Amino acid sequence: MGSLNFILSKFDESIEAEFVGDIDYPIIGQFVVSVPDGVQIDTPVSNYTDLKSKKYAGIAAVYPDFPDQIWDEFDTATRIDTTLPDHKADVGKYEVMLKEVVGPNNGRITTTAQAMGYVPTELIILWSVYKLTRTVNAQGGIDISYEELDSTEIDVEVSVDGGGSWDTATYATLVTPTVPGSSFVARFTNTNSEERYVGYYSMLYRP
Repeated sequence: MGSLNFILSKFDESIEAEFVGDIDYPIIGQFVVSVPDGVQIDTPVSNYTDLKSKKYAGIAAVYPDFPDQIWDEFDTATRIDTTLPDHKADVGKYEVMLKEVVGPNNGRITTTAQAMGYVPTELIILWSVYKLTRTVNAQGGIDISYEELDSTEIDVEVSVDGGGSWDTATYATLVTPTVPGSSFVARFTNTNSEERYVGYYSMLYRP
């Protein structure tokens, strides 16, 4: 994969490294901000806040016909509805882990509703998926490795009527809502027998 990945410290959110493609060292005490393929970032990037601002400005520039955007880097749980009965995820400061399938239960998060300001006719949504592998190193400690996965590793659904009806989304592909509305909700579901992590989403829309 050719995504641009920034590695940041969980201690002070400083930018520690930058990779195009795979990250080739353990990320203990660090987290990753992935920038979608084809998105240009204005450099230099000074800090985490600046990185997020430039990332989502870069995404918007790729889709100039979609003037509005709702996004979440999932670095807080404020926009995740953890009270829902089908919520099956571990939500941390920089990681949202969709639990592996146990019996009939899938790992899932659903976002809280976000006001869109008008009824959109079309939208596009981008997201990232990754897994973390933990291995014992030669010193007996645990190394945590990051691996970016294809967007199809999780199922994504979107709603513009506050979660009353859902449309299946494909990465960076037009969605025409079947039921109109102006209250956006997204749902991310893991149907794998392993944990999956969702890194961010960006939803662009137009009237």
